[in-house]
Amino acid sequence: MALSLASQLLTAAIAWCDAHAVGAPFSFFNSLLLMPPIMLISTAPISIAGWGVRETALVGLRLCGLSQSDALVVSILFGATMFAYGIIAE
Repeated sequence: MALSLASQLLTAAIAWCDAHAVGAPFSFFNSLLLMPPIMLISTAPISIAGWGVRETALVGLRLCGLSQSDALVVSILFGATMFAYGIIAE
């Protein structure tokens, strides 16, 4: 259970860091609340590795103060970060 919680916290932290890397106003609290459901949505087997589904879900973050373009950039950075981690971990 602790590892699962740590995984969710790290996912939220990565999204928060990606948002701050591009100067997007995205609080850690919003990241912690919104990233787990977005990651759950992106596991739907309708795309390759969630690309496209995750971007669409993250563009919905306009409701918490992000512009559509900032949300798209954060989503692409998040996907690239996960891709890079997957290459390194392999």
